[in-house]
Amino acid sequence: MANKTTFWSFLKNNYIEIPIIQRDYAQGRLGKENLRKNFLGDLKRALDKEPPYKDTEMKLDFIYGTTENDRLNPLDGQQRLTTLWLLHWYIALRADMLNEDNCAILKKFTYETRITSREFCQNLCIPKNFENFCSSDIVGFITKQTWFYSAWKQDPTIQSMLRMLSGTKILDKKGEDITDGIDKLFDDDKCASADTFVAYWNILTDDTLCPIVFYNLPLKDFGLTDDLYIKMNARGKQLTSFENFKADLIGYMTKCSEEAFEDKQKSQWKLLLDTREGLPIKFDTDWTDIFWANRSCGIKDKNGKGIKSKSNHIDEIFFAFLNRFFWNELFIARKSDNPSQFLLDMGKGDENSVQENENASYRYLNDSANSNPNDYDTKIAYQGLDEYKYDNGVIPIEFFLKLQRVLNNYYRFSQNCTLPTCPWDSSFKFIPQYVKNENSDNIEISNNANEKILRVSTLNQVQRIVFFAICKYFDHDDTVEDSMDSMKRWIRVIWNLISGEGEDGRPQIRSSVAMRTAIEHIERLDAHDVYNSLNCMPFDERTSDFSNRWNEEINKAKQIVCQEVRSDGKTWEEVITEAEQYAFFRGSIRFLFQDENGQVDWRRFDEKWKHAKNFFLPKPTQTTAMQERYRNADLLKSMMGWFTSEAFQELLWWKHRTFNNKPETWLYYLLNNDNCKAIHHLMLGETNTPDTFEKSSDFNERTVYILATTSLLDFVITQIPSSWIRNYHNHIAIFPSGKGVFLNAEKRDGLLSSTEQIGIRKEHIIPGTTLLYGSDINFTFNNHNFQWYRNDFVYMMDKDEYWNYAIKDEKSQEETDKFYCCSTSDIQDSAGLIQMLTEFINIYSNKLL
Repeated sequence: MANKTTFWSFLKNNYIEIPIIQRDYAQGRLGKENLRKNFLGDLKRALDKEPPYKDTEMKLDFIYGTTENDRLNPLDGQQRLTTLWLLHWYIALRADMLNEDNCAILKKFTYETRITSREFCQNLCIPKNFENFCSSDIVGFITKQTWFYSAWKQDPTIQSMLRMLSGTKILDKKGEDITDGIDKLFDDDKCASADTFVAYWNILTDDTLCPIVFYNLPLKDFGLTDDLYIKMNARGKQLTSFENFKADLIGYMTKCSEEAFEDKQKSQWKLLLDTREGLPIKFDTDWTDIFWANRSCGIKDKNGKGIKSKSNHIDEIFFAFLNRFFWNELFIARKSDNPSQFLLDMGKGDENSVQENENASYRYLNDSANSNPNDYDTKIAYQGLDEYKYDNGVIPIEFFLKLQRVLNNYYRFSQNCTLPTCPWDSSFKFIPQYVKNENSDNIEISNNANEKILRVSTLNQVQRIVFFAICKYFDHDDTVEDSMDSMKRWIRVIWNLISGEGEDGRPQIRSSVAMRTAIEHIERLDAHDVYNSLNCMPFDERTSDFSNRWNEEINKAKQIVCQEVRSDGKTWEEVITEAEQYAFFRGSIRFLFQDENGQVDWRRFDEKWKHAKNFFLPKPTQTTAMQERYRNADLLKSMMGWFTSEAFQELLWWKHRTFNNKPETWLYYLLNNDNCKAIHHLMLGETNTPDTFEKSSDFNERTVYILATTSLLDFVITQIPSSWIRNYHNHIAIFPSGKGVFLNAEKRDGLLSSTEQIGIRKEHIIPGTTLLYGSDINFTFNNHNFQWYRNDFVYMMDKDEYWNYAIKDEKSQEETDKFYCCSTSDIQDSAGLIQMLTEFINIYSNKLL
């Protein structure tokens, strides 16, 4: 069991040896000024009995370690123990109590890390070394002594100890010197008599009076192995963010426990701080095991000998996970006085809600200073716990209770199972992982405080929802019976719901509002019985990609739970799951069970499923989704033959990249509610295009006919696949950029194609159609070059320079005076066109003469 003790009392009865595997003394490093200020300030307030320690002790939480022959090797607490040792030594020196007896006790604290560190500590405990000290500038005095070797300045632990004693000359935001050293802390007492320090010394060395205590927790009581000891000590020897964060988090819990008034909360805090099952011990035992499985492999030394440093780290991934968990809880937190409203307003205008970016915790956890927004939880440098108090300046107790449930349940789950993966997104990792380069080494980067850390895997917005869903799954009481099957079903449904992509290939969920919508829906589901839960859910009447996917999952769940017997012996769950993971479908297959009106009809599912496999590759590439037989425009043309004028407007007008066989393009067509009729017939194998709209005067219908029955689409899909129908220079055109096809240039295309004396350049000809390719059409007449420009002007070109206009009068400002050009608005037939071109040639020839 944990034993409450004071530092002096413990040191009188035990040796403390910081093991060689432990990290260097980190609290004294540069960059930790605020940490030193806060900790030292609390220590002095405790000694002075100032608030918040006027009537209570300052508890430094648990010190874990192995104790053998009265020798403690601290596993966790090295930083606090070293600072306490320095405080006792300094006060003994100032109280003139650094005598042989007290030094004999102080010498029982030592570092195994380096010989230099050990010798330095021993020299501090030799009374004669400080006979000439005159209570001014302790570090200056030490470093000028003959027993202080210059080589010791290279020892990071010694440098940190000196810095803890003296502090730095770094200023805070107000321009004031930060009190981050023990010498600075007691500056007001330097001119006082030694009696002040004698009083402090008497307090520190009296077991009943000392207000600074900690709990010693011998690990042998838990039957922990040396293997775990190595794991815990190997964590991030160069890192401090996580360790400082963890210590502050536990300190915050302890303070909340002491201040709790309600019996229920007192009981909850007591369980959270339990020495066997609470968060403090779990952080360093079971939960360490979770992250140890993903520990770093290290980076090669610059000397090229293949020696790796920074191996066996888990600080970065543990810290990243906790930041994700905090972000997750903040994002879904509801107002305590109105649970129907979220704490953060995602732009919906909830009355009295806090806009997301007005919340300091949200800004911190998103870390807008990062160049990559997905790094929001991996490059944060810990700067204090205030940033984590997301709910009106507090961290709710439910946060800690949920963290305990989630990680405890995940730990038990992970002993025998692994989380199901998503077939189309293998990058998601619930437990962060260290990123490796092509040589399988870890990658060193800088966090936002310019500290060197190892790169950790990140989450995008879609994956954050998956993180939320997995936390929801493990957020249950221990009494819940569960199986791997329920986890697989839950994860499958979640990925199906959030994997939507637009015709541009970008995720549909890419904003806070879209994330909030998805999470609100997912919150309503039972993670451990998702099919029956969905079966009881109402359909979403809104028109959005997520609403469509939500309704689809309800329909699939209804079909699965109906237990209808299939003729092939398979269950509906098996068949549906197989189809979801096929090709580029990404979990959405409603086109296989909807009729031409978009109504649910499972009767022809198998027929459509057969044709889908016939049309599409099981594993499409970025350039094509099609089986070899269909890598042309045939299926697109067949589908468009079923279009109506309305479908043309909804599906093609200003829609991105809709004339290719890429996965995102076909996913757009298959799932669009305005395309149910065409997809229904296509999936039934009806690929013979109906002859419709041939004589129509409606532009949309006439365009549909051209796309479905001519060779235009064969040309477009090979020459300009990344194009769409849009307005371009007062024309309706199939255009990507620069080049394309005008669909309403019948006059231009007809005149140029039907006039025998005109020769159109080969690159403008679209085989099998009278349409021409290009916004500006170059042609020849009577051995002269001309161009029909996009504004329906015809220009004569320079005879020797094909791409330059022939100039009539260079000084003129008017187009028709400056060049040999004319509008074609009055040209009605080939004769008129020939007459205009002949006049240009005559005028041009006469000028040359």
